[in-house]
Order: sequence, then structure tokens, then C-alpha cells
Amino acid sequence: MNHLLLALVVGGVGMGLSALFSGSETGLYRASRIRLRLEAIEGDRIAGLLLWLVQRPGLFVSTALVGNNLANNMISLAVVLLSQTLFPQPGHLAELALTALLAPVIFVYGELLPKYLFLRAPNRLLRRGGGLFFVFTVLFLPVSIFIWAINSLADRLLGGSPQPVRWRLARRELRRILQEAHEVGVFQPFQRHLADALFSLAEIPVGHFALPLERFPRIRSDLPKDALLDAEPTGPGGPWLVEDAGQPGRWLGYVEPWELALQKDHPLAPLHPLASFPEHQSALSVLAEMEQAKARLALLKNAQDQIVGVVSLERLRDQLFAPSPPAASPSRSAS
Repeated sequence: MNHLLLALVVGGVGMGLSALFSGSETGLYRASRIRLRLEAIEGDRIAGLLLWLVQRPGLFVSTALVGNNLANNMISLAVVLLSQTLFPQPGHLAELALTALLAPVIFVYGELLPKYLFLRAPNRLLRRGGGLFFVFTVLFLPVSIFIWAINSLADRLLGGSPQPVRWRLARRELRRILQEAHEVGVFQPFQRHLADALFSLAEIPVGHFALPLERFPRIRSDLPKDALLDAEPTGPGGPWLVEDAGQPGRWLGYVEPWELALQKDHPLAPLHPLASFPEHQSALSVLAEMEQAKARLALLKNAQDQIVGVVSLERLRDQLFAPSPPAASPSRSAS
């Protein structure tokens, strides 16, 4: 009887810990950091502890990993004790049968259901279990720091960084807030569409919108002003790319045809410089920098510093007002 009671207690504690750590790990990625920060400012200690942990996802996940392993070991021990109590005869068949019978129950109530509940109400459940989770964070600190250090070392060796993941989580949270604002009528449909387009541009490399050099009008820097005004540069209308006459393939900048007509005293005045961006940079950040610099064209380069195309300010602007938000695709668009 004592063994049966011990098995039930160990198994119950193990199930509870599994539910706590499995659910909290899901709640970490769903919790509203803005709400936690506001509650922490108001003096809520649990919210302050949770905010401290959320801002250190490596430590949070390490604690959850150690806790889940402890819970699984406790549940395994409980199954062994229970099988020895119910089936005193030595043998592994009873343990295997009991494990097979209890596995669905353990999975549903120790893993699946807690994750679903934390997914639906992350902030509320994190606050209720936040104090206990922080206690385990302190208890598991030696092991968690070791796991955290191994993960940080692997990130440095492999060139990885948690910052992109943090930015994605922040954008996801902000998008959820905008969705709620739209549902209660704070945002108009056009404003929501513009916000979605901004989020999409933030996640898409600018190389997705690159156009080949052949799509832009081109002139040589040694053409006299009269010839420039009468020239019919290759490509459709718009700004003219200026190629260095003494070094073909080197682009000095671009000129506006109407500005050439006004500045008759200068051969290529005003010559606008061509900005340069890596093709993997976020399209939204490139749009912001081009707007700030008032640049209509920019060169895009690959990792080998080779020009892979040109992007125009108008093309990036158009993505904000397209019928549907831009989406990345494996192949670069050429239209």
C-alpha cells in the first residue's frame, strides 16, 4: 500500500511538473510582453519576474528543458513502482504493458492539454505558475547555465544569433495587437492592410524585388550635353543610369532627364549617387533608408560584392499598396 501511495504521489507530481514546464514553454512564445511590462510597472512582482525571464529566452527554455526531463524521470519511476505494486511477480512484460496503457494519458494531460491551455491564455496561466517556475529556475540554475553556455557557444561557432528570432516574436506580437485593434474597430481595413504590408516587407529580402540592369535606361558619362538631351537611352523611361566611360561596368550614379534639361550649364548635373545594399537586407529597411536619402535607385549586391540587380523606390512603395501583401518566393521577381 505504501508503494502504491508513493507511486501515485510521484506520478502526480511528475504530471504536474510536466504540465507546468510544457505549457510554460508554449506560453513564452504567446505571452504579450507589452502586457507583462505594464503589469510590472504597476508593481506586480510575478509579472516582473516573468518579464525578466521572457527577456532571457535561453535561460527560460533551458529551465523548461531540465524540468521536463525531471518530470519524465519521475513519471517513469512512478510507472515502475506501480507495476511492482500491482504485479509482484518479477518480469518486464507488466511494466511494458502498463507503460503502453498510461502513455496516451500522460501525453494528453502532461503535454498536449497544457500546451493548448497556455496557447489560449498565455499571460493568465504564466502569471499563475510564474512564481513556481521562477523557484525552479533558481533550483535548476547550475544545470541551466551549463546548457545555456553550450547553446551560446554553438551559436558563436555556427554564426547564429537569437536576435532574428526575437524580432520575429516581437513582430508576431505586434501583429496580434493590430489584429485585436482591427476587430474592435480601432483600425480601418486600409490601415490594417498597410500594417500587414509593412510586416511582410520586414520579413522579405530586398533581393526579391531586384530588377536586372537591362531594365533601366543607361547612358555613358562622356556624352556631351546636347547629345544627352537628344539621346534615346536603352530601356524604358525613368531615371537614367550613368556608366563610367573610362571603366565600363562601373556605375557613377543616375540622372533625371527633366533635371538634365534644366541644368544646361553642367554636363551631368545633378548626378545622384547610387546607394548600395546587400540583397539579403530587409526590404522594409531598404525602403526606409532610400526614403530618408531621397534616392530613387539603389544597387543590390551579393556576398561576393557583385551587382545582382537594381531596386527602385517606386517598386518598393508599390508593395505597400498592392492588393495583397507581398510574399517571398524562391525565385527573384523580374517584373
